[in-house]
Amino acid sequence: MGAAFVMAILVASNQTASAQQAIKIGYFDLEAMISLMPGAQKIDSILQAFSRDSINAEYQFRVEEFNRNDSTLRADSAKMPAKVYQERKQKLFQEFYLLQNWQEYSQQMYQEKQQQLVAPFAQKAIEAFASCDVALIIGTSAVVEPAASLARLAKQQGASVVEINPTETPLSFVADLSLRMSASEGMAELLG
Repeated sequence: MGAAFVMAILVASNQTASAQQAIKIGYFDLEAMISLMPGAQKIDSILQAFSRDSINAEYQFRVEEFNRNDSTLRADSAKMPAKVYQERKQKLFQEFYLLQNWQEYSQQMYQEKQQQLVAPFAQKAIEAFASCDVALIIGTSAVVEPAASLARLAKQQGASVVEINPTETPLSFVADLSLRMSASEGMAELLG
Protein backbone atom coordinates (compact mmCIF):
# COMPACT_ATOMS: atom_id res chain seq x y z
CA MET A 1 0.00 0.00 0.00
CA GLY A 2 2.78 2.44 0.95
CA ALA A 3 4.71 1.85 -2.27
CA ALA A 4 1.58 2.39 -4.35
CA PHE A 5 1.01 5.71 -2.60
CA VAL A 6 4.63 6.78 -3.24
CA MET A 7 4.25 5.66 -6.85
CA ALA A 8 1.12 7.79 -7.19
CA ILE A 9 3.02 10.78 -5.81
CA LEU A 10 5.89 10.18 -8.22
CA VAL A 11 3.53 9.96 -11.17
CA ALA A 12 1.58 13.00 -10.08
CA SER A 13 4.72 15.06 -9.54
CA ASN A 14 5.95 14.26 -13.03
CA GLN A 15 2.80 15.41 -14.84
CA THR A 16 2.80 18.69 -16.71
CA ALA A 17 0.14 21.41 -16.56
CA SER A 18 -2.41 19.39 -18.51
CA ALA A 19 -4.41 17.23 -16.10
CA GLN A 20 -5.71 15.08 -18.96
CA GLN A 21 -2.25 14.15 -20.27
CA ALA A 22 -1.72 10.38 -20.36
CA ILE A 23 1.13 8.96 -18.31
CA LYS A 24 3.55 6.85 -20.35
CA ILE A 25 5.16 4.01 -18.44
CA GLY A 26 8.26 2.54 -20.06
CA TYR A 27 8.61 -1.21 -20.39
CA PHE A 28 11.73 -2.30 -22.17
CA ASP A 29 12.43 -5.71 -23.61
CA LEU A 30 14.64 -4.78 -26.54
CA GLU A 31 14.20 -8.01 -28.47
CA ALA A 32 10.42 -7.98 -28.03
CA MET A 33 10.15 -4.33 -29.05
CA ILE A 34 12.31 -4.82 -32.14
CA SER A 35 10.39 -7.92 -33.21
CA LEU A 36 7.18 -5.85 -33.29
CA MET A 37 8.61 -3.00 -35.38
CA PRO A 38 7.74 -2.79 -39.08
CA GLY A 39 10.57 -4.14 -41.20
CA ALA A 40 12.29 -6.01 -38.37
CA GLN A 41 10.95 -9.35 -39.57
CA LYS A 42 13.23 -9.04 -42.60
CA ILE A 43 16.33 -9.20 -40.40
CA ASP A 44 16.18 -13.00 -40.04
CA SER A 45 15.88 -13.47 -43.81
CA ILE A 46 18.74 -11.08 -44.44
CA LEU A 47 20.90 -12.88 -41.88
CA GLN A 48 20.15 -16.26 -43.46
CA ALA A 49 21.14 -14.92 -46.86
CA PHE A 50 24.28 -13.35 -45.35
CA SER A 51 25.23 -16.66 -43.77
CA ARG A 52 24.63 -18.58 -46.97
CA ASP A 53 26.01 -16.11 -49.49
CA SER A 54 28.84 -14.50 -47.55
CA ILE A 55 30.01 -16.62 -44.64
CA ASN A 56 29.63 -20.04 -46.31
CA ALA A 57 30.98 -18.75 -49.62
CA GLU A 58 34.01 -17.27 -47.85
CA TYR A 59 34.62 -20.57 -46.07
CA GLN A 60 34.56 -22.50 -49.33
CA PHE A 61 36.93 -19.98 -50.94
CA ARG A 62 39.34 -20.16 -47.99
CA VAL A 63 39.35 -23.99 -48.01
CA GLU A 64 40.12 -24.03 -51.75
CA GLU A 65 42.80 -21.36 -51.29
CA PHE A 66 44.35 -23.31 -48.41
CA ASN A 67 44.43 -26.53 -50.44
CA ARG A 68 45.97 -24.73 -53.43
CA ASN A 69 48.62 -23.03 -51.29
CA ASP A 70 49.39 -26.28 -49.47
CA SER A 71 49.84 -28.15 -52.76
CA THR A 72 52.01 -25.38 -54.18
CA LEU A 73 54.18 -25.29 -51.05
CA ARG A 74 54.69 -29.06 -51.09
CA ALA A 75 55.52 -29.08 -54.80
CA ASP A 76 57.91 -26.12 -54.69
CA SER A 77 59.50 -26.66 -51.27
CA ALA A 78 62.67 -28.26 -52.64
CA LYS A 79 63.25 -25.40 -55.13
CA MET A 80 62.72 -22.37 -52.87
CA PRO A 81 65.10 -20.75 -50.39
CA ALA A 82 64.60 -21.74 -46.75
CA LYS A 83 63.49 -18.25 -45.70
CA VAL A 84 60.76 -18.09 -48.39
CA TYR A 85 59.67 -21.61 -47.47
CA GLN A 86 59.34 -20.65 -43.77
CA GLU A 87 57.36 -17.49 -44.64
CA ARG A 88 54.92 -19.42 -46.82
CA LYS A 89 54.65 -22.19 -44.26
CA GLN A 90 53.84 -19.59 -41.57
CA LYS A 91 51.17 -18.03 -43.81
CA LEU A 92 49.71 -21.48 -44.48
CA PHE A 93 49.62 -22.16 -40.75
CA GLN A 94 47.68 -18.92 -40.20
CA GLU A 95 45.16 -19.94 -42.87
CA PHE A 96 44.87 -23.38 -41.25
CA TYR A 97 44.30 -21.78 -37.84
CA LEU A 98 41.47 -19.65 -39.23
CA LEU A 99 39.81 -22.71 -40.80
CA GLN A 100 40.18 -24.67 -37.56
CA ASN A 101 38.45 -21.84 -35.71
CA TRP A 102 35.94 -21.04 -38.45
CA GLN A 103 32.88 -21.58 -36.28
CA GLU A 104 34.01 -18.89 -33.84
CA TYR A 105 35.06 -16.58 -36.68
CA SER A 106 31.78 -17.05 -38.57
CA GLN A 107 29.75 -16.53 -35.40
CA GLN A 108 31.58 -13.25 -34.82
CA MET A 109 30.84 -12.12 -38.40
CA TYR A 110 27.19 -13.14 -37.99
CA GLN A 111 26.83 -11.21 -34.72
CA GLU A 112 28.47 -8.12 -36.21
CA LYS A 113 26.05 -8.22 -39.14
CA GLN A 114 23.13 -8.78 -36.79
CA GLN A 115 24.12 -5.78 -34.66
CA GLN A 116 24.48 -3.67 -37.80
CA LEU A 117 20.98 -4.61 -38.97
CA VAL A 118 19.33 -4.28 -35.55
CA ALA A 119 20.99 -0.96 -34.60
CA PRO A 120 18.44 1.38 -36.27
CA PHE A 121 15.53 -0.51 -34.69
CA ALA A 122 17.23 -0.58 -31.29
CA GLN A 123 17.83 3.16 -31.48
CA LYS A 124 14.13 3.80 -32.17
CA ALA A 125 13.13 1.56 -29.25
CA ILE A 126 15.54 3.31 -26.90
CA GLU A 127 14.25 6.71 -27.99
CA ALA A 128 10.68 5.56 -27.31
CA PHE A 129 11.71 4.33 -23.85
CA ALA A 130 13.42 7.63 -23.12
CA SER A 131 10.14 9.49 -23.60
CA CYS A 132 8.32 7.67 -20.78
CA ASP A 133 7.06 9.43 -17.65
CA VAL A 134 7.71 6.49 -15.33
CA ALA A 135 10.38 3.85 -15.91
CA LEU A 136 9.93 0.57 -14.07
CA ILE A 137 13.32 -1.13 -13.81
CA ILE A 138 12.51 -4.67 -12.72
CA GLY A 139 14.92 -7.46 -11.86
CA THR A 140 17.98 -6.32 -13.79
CA SER A 141 21.54 -6.47 -12.53
CA ALA A 142 22.03 -3.08 -14.19
CA VAL A 143 25.39 -4.15 -15.54
CA VAL A 144 24.50 -5.36 -19.05
CA GLU A 145 23.81 -2.79 -21.75
CA PRO A 146 21.43 -1.37 -22.85
CA ALA A 147 19.49 -2.02 -19.64
CA ALA A 148 22.26 -0.53 -17.53
CA SER A 149 21.93 2.92 -19.10
CA LEU A 150 18.18 3.06 -19.71
CA ALA A 151 17.21 4.21 -16.23
CA ARG A 152 19.74 7.03 -16.39
CA LEU A 153 18.49 7.99 -19.84
CA ALA A 154 14.87 8.07 -18.68
CA LYS A 155 15.87 10.07 -15.59
CA GLN A 156 17.75 12.61 -17.73
CA GLN A 157 14.59 13.04 -19.79
CA GLY A 158 12.57 13.79 -16.65
CA ALA A 159 11.01 10.40 -15.91
CA SER A 160 10.50 8.97 -12.45
CA VAL A 161 12.48 5.76 -12.01
CA VAL A 162 11.14 2.87 -9.93
CA GLU A 163 13.47 -0.06 -9.30
CA ILE A 164 12.18 -3.44 -8.19
CA ASN A 165 15.01 -5.75 -7.23
CA PRO A 166 15.76 -7.89 -4.17
CA THR A 167 19.32 -6.53 -4.07
CA GLU A 168 20.87 -3.13 -4.52
CA THR A 169 22.22 -2.42 -8.00
CA PRO A 170 24.24 0.37 -9.59
CA LEU A 171 20.89 1.92 -10.59
CA SER A 172 19.58 2.10 -7.04
CA PHE A 173 21.02 5.58 -6.50
CA VAL A 174 19.27 6.84 -9.68
CA ALA A 175 15.86 5.46 -8.70
CA ASP A 176 13.21 7.65 -7.14
CA LEU A 177 11.84 4.53 -5.48
CA SER A 178 13.67 1.25 -4.83
CA LEU A 179 11.63 -1.74 -3.72
CA ARG A 180 13.79 -4.53 -2.26
CA MET A 181 11.63 -7.48 -3.27
CA SER A 182 11.12 -9.92 -6.12
CA ALA A 183 9.57 -8.76 -9.39
CA SER A 184 6.25 -10.49 -8.65
CA GLU A 185 6.07 -9.06 -5.12
CA GLY A 186 7.01 -5.59 -6.32
CA MET A 187 4.45 -5.53 -9.12
CA ALA A 188 1.76 -6.78 -6.74
CA GLU A 189 2.72 -3.97 -4.32
CA LEU A 190 2.57 -1.31 -7.06
CA LEU A 191 -0.66 -2.55 -8.64
CA GLY A 192 -2.38 -3.87 -5.56
